[in-house]
Amino acid sequence: PYYYPNDIWSSDSNSFYMCRLAVPRKYNGMGIGKELLLQIEDYAKHRKIKRFRLDVIKQNKFLKEYYGDAGFIKIKESRYNLKSLAPGPAIFMEKTIK
Repeated sequence: PYYYPNDIWSSDSNSFYMCRLAVPRKYNGMGIGKELLLQIEDYAKHRKIKRFRLDVIKQNKFLKEYYGDAGFIKIKESRYNLKSLAPGPAIFMEKTIK
């Protein structure tokens, strides 16, 4: 991604990066987020992409658990404060697409 330092994610044609997926609160609990993740993963799989990557604000326990439950694992933690984009450091997560 263009806004992160190069030592976080390298340019990689075998990876798909998702940034800022959001579902309006009034639709919480309807499975829309999970379905969107599955659709994105299917899109990447059909293009022979091997890794699905995203980031989560470190303090957001809900999303870290949500993505963990969806099969994403923590790859690294930002030592940067991304204050212009987010209120603090981020956790970078990845899922292998099978």
